[in-house]
Amino acid sequence: LFPGTSSTMDSTGASTSRSSDALRHLVAPSETAWKFLERHKAWKRPLLSGCRMLDEGLRGAGLRSGDIVELCGPSCAGKTEIVLSAVLNCALPLRWENVSIGGCGGGVCFVDTDFSFPLRRVLILLEHRVRSCRGGEELIHHNHPSFVRLVSDTLARINVIRCRTYFQFLLTLRGLYGFVGGGDGVSELVKGTRLLVIDSVAAFHWQAKLEDTSGSTLFPLHVAGVLRKLSKAGSMAILVTKPDLFAGPPSGAERTAASSGELWHREYLGRAWSSIVRYRLVLGRGSDGTRHARFEGSGTTTPDVWMFRIGEGGVEGERRTSSSQSMQSV
Repeated sequence: LFPGTSSTMDSTGASTSRSSDALRHLVAPSETAWKFLERHKAWKRPLLSGCRMLDEGLRGAGLRSGDIVELCGPSCAGKTEIVLSAVLNCALPLRWENVSIGGCGGGVCFVDTDFSFPLRRVLILLEHRVRSCRGGEELIHHNHPSFVRLVSDTLARINVIRCRTYFQFLLTLRGLYGFVGGGDGVSELVKGTRLLVIDSVAAFHWQAKLEDTSGSTLFPLHVAGVLRKLSKAGSMAILVTKPDLFAGPPSGAERTAASSGELWHREYLGRAWSSIVRYRLVLGRGSDGTRHARFEGSGTTTPDVWMFRIGEGGVEGERRTSSSQSMQSV
């Protein structure tokens, strides 16, 4: 009936819930039926990332609850800027000072495996967003109570979790699933969370591989299993980054449909991981600094290559281009 719940038939044929505890946690204390329905309808509303190529590529409707989207590319290809655009769009309110600023007022859970969450960059993007939505007007003074409240409320919706080891990383994901599934002791962390970000999902892959005496690792299998459960819980969209560690085009069957110019992708986390990724945005950077992106995945509506640049306001100048043009510019 609701994310994280299911029902079975008992011996008498009556329907009984296998997740009665989860159902109790779905309803907040002293919550009216109207607020309950509004809150749960929000789970199914798409979340616009503020990045045109990402929103249009995902069925033209942005991120939806249960989506698992991977951003894959080399360093400086634009992964972090796209992620921050989605984070800010999720955490900002819809309106401020009677001006629409395009947010949704949802919570963000940011799992930072690199200890590199760019808080200063988030503040710059927030200020640029508010200024552009006000028609280029100068902001009111930064110490003004209204602006301070906007910043503090927005940052309060972004929960950053830092993991030092792959064991902490797995425990974090398993804990989030327990909370989302409505287990005992539901954490305030995931109430109202619309977006889960993992930056990056492969950070501990090689550490786990070195510590595995059998020569292979179950780390991707464990991560994929937990994220699959989170996806089926249906309460949040999942956005992950993965560095491209292998330069140059793959050969034979490893060559993907997304390869165009320098847009190559070679999977190194195995089939268990690739089986849960619903959409993949393969990113690349040309010698002139221009970024390129192209989608993989069933149901994508934009197979074209995109070109964009990174400016003060984040991802800018997005436009479609043909594959041949992309090859010439890279």
